[in-house]
Amino acid sequence: MRTRSLPCDWRIVCFVCIAILAMASLSAAAVEARASGQLPPAPTTDLVLAGGALNFCSGMALRHCSEGTELAVGRGPARYRLTAETIDAAADAQLWRAAGAQRASDIRALLNAAQRKTGEHALSEDALLDAFEAVCRRGQRAPCLPKPLWSQLDDYERGGLLSALEQPQMTERGERLREQVSLSSSHDAAGASILRAFVAAAARRSVEKPRVAVVTASAFDSMDAVDVYLAALREAGGDPFWWPIDQAVEHAIFGDGECQQLDTARVRVLGVARRERVYPDHAETQRQWCASEAARHLPAGVHGVFFSGGDKWRLRQALVDESDRPNAWLRELQEAFRQGSIAVGGTSAGSAVQSMVVMIGNGTSEAALRAPAKMGAPPTPGCARAGRCSEADEDALSAWPAGGLGLSPFVVDTHFSERSREWRLLALLAQSGATLGLGVDETSALHLRAQADNTLEIEALGIGGGWLYSTNDSACGHISVEANYLAPGHTLIWRNGRADGAASGPASTSAMSAERRLDLESGLLPSAVRTAMQALVAEDAGPITFAAGSVTLSMSRSAFTHAYEGQGKLRSVLRAQIDLRWPQNDCVTPP
Repeated sequence: MRTRSLPCDWRIVCFVCIAILAMASLSAAAVEARASGQLPPAPTTDLVLAGGALNFCSGMALRHCSEGTELAVGRGPARYRLTAETIDAAADAQLWRAAGAQRASDIRALLNAAQRKTGEHALSEDALLDAFEAVCRRGQRAPCLPKPLWSQLDDYERGGLLSALEQPQMTERGERLREQVSLSSSHDAAGASILRAFVAAAARRSVEKPRVAVVTASAFDSMDAVDVYLAALREAGGDPFWWPIDQAVEHAIFGDGECQQLDTARVRVLGVARRERVYPDHAETQRQWCASEAARHLPAGVHGVFFSGGDKWRLRQALVDESDRPNAWLRELQEAFRQGSIAVGGTSAGSAVQSMVVMIGNGTSEAALRAPAKMGAPPTPGCARAGRCSEADEDALSAWPAGGLGLSPFVVDTHFSERSREWRLLALLAQSGATLGLGVDETSALHLRAQADNTLEIEALGIGGGWLYSTNDSACGHISVEANYLAPGHTLIWRNGRADGAASGPASTSAMSAERRLDLESGLLPSAVRTAMQALVAEDAGPITFAAGSVTLSMSRSAFTHAYEGQGKLRSVLRAQIDLRWPQNDCVTPP
């Protein structure tokens, strides 16, 4: 991974300008096409931000399939084999260059010892880890002291080791097995409906089936999720293809690498091995595309780009250069989005990476209330377990002040209510100076449609909806926001940084009773703040405060607060007030 320097003020200004233009411009080409009758009317821009956990039926997620669903034989859970070839790949010095030669030697010793126990049989991940533990129980010293080697590895190192041992999954005819998908067989239709909504947005730019580029660079292994998203978006009505960008390809095309050496570049740059063996077709597709003239540009004739989930930092690094400036792919993506010629969608990390001005790296709400955010790159996942974090707390809130891909005017967070992330987004807005925040719940999406008059139509999809914050006042350890919760099935108009009306339903006019005070711990439970927002507009409800010591989060109504009955149990609540206060004596601001 290349080291990035913190950006200067002018980069932040550039991202702000890009986002403003993205919301304000209309493509002349799109105007001509609509005037000629070739295309139906389309909004200026379409950005579909899903909060993760789309939960559609696939061969690797049968729990999301309706009872009685039968899928064709396809790819199953990964299997691993300890052979001379895979052990050599797993002990490759390039894979362990950050940890040093001794780590590579210890890995080889561990795998050789495990092989003597298991032979060369195909193993599940659990069986493989059991073999590692058995080696240490037998007193093999080199790979097991001062503690079992597996526990000394961070998440990237574990992924790299497993990738080297993974076996191809092939049919008897030598064809690679692909993960099977059936959106229509999903027992919960919400995730499938979000994908269909994105494809429909892309279709407004196409006279036929829309071409959708799928980006999987946020995954540890960028080839792992390709099959499932291609199959899902195809069933959703699109004509999807893999846009095979990742950090290794970025290095080959814009750095000093070579497209013919991608197999070794994946080991050196991404820390993932033997993908050409496990996914020979994807590896060849990536190699051929890398060597083509088209590789330096956004794919031609594309109507939508969809970003899968995973690690938003890993994804962002594939779209910026060594100076942290947008590379050609990102510049052309931003321009196409600004012109309205493509729709953009994402889920989980693929949504959070769209932030401008500042992008959340990682961290829990509890940690965000204990210490100020670290403005810089996030820590390596699993570094705390491995005992090698550069910061003391892997859970500490971190953020990148130059933002992500710059397509959303909001700071975006995902898995929002389910992981109680309301608190960390508020804390980050207060510290970063950003004024707009957006949080999307799981199996849900917010669809942002920019209009020619500079307003946004924001529609909530799925089962949980999402949140929009607009800052009224903020200081070190304090923030006051106008908070809006948008329930599924509702659309609001966002104008001049504020909610300006919703789709249907009467306003809540009940008188407020006495304030209710709840303990802080209950406020950090999943969906607690969403539940409180619903209670806030119930008959005779008063202000609600979560508190513990000097930490308080207060929710209240104002004369502008409106509530709208939704299609289910959830109601949209617009223009409520949230005030968060927490002790913080060493606040930091972006450089």
